[in-house]
Amino acid sequence: EAYGEIGYRNYLTGECFTVDLGDHYNLYRFRANLYWAYTNVCPKKYELWGYKGEGEPPIDGNWSNWTKLGNLDNSSSTLADFGKGDMLEFPKSDSPNVRYIRVKCLENYRNPPSTIFSLCEITLWAWNL
Repeated sequence: EAYGEIGYRNYLTGECFTVDLGDHYNLYRFRANLYWAYTNVCPKKYELWGYKGEGEPPIDGNWSNWTKLGNLDNSSSTLADFGKGDMLEFPKSDSPNVRYIRVKCLENYRNPPSTIFSLCEITLWAWNL
């Protein structure tokens, strides 16, 4: 926890961020590797959303045509869980076909909690159809 001593810098995002996958894919798996180990701005509760509308999503942050794909909850996670990251899997029959995804934080580990958060990395897999 001596981050100041080593010049550590954390990258934060507001309540959500959006990723353009470059093409439409039928999602198989989403994994988020966490930056903080269930402390500070590590997301305690967050959601994955997919854009099912035509074209690009509105840049004004409008949530029209976004569909919630899943919930992630670290409320009862332990350090033993940390290395695995957070995972959502989608069966082939219900695989969402999306080009844009959005990760939205509902609550982090700060006291008092807020919705800013930091992730280390996200990885997505798609079904070969």
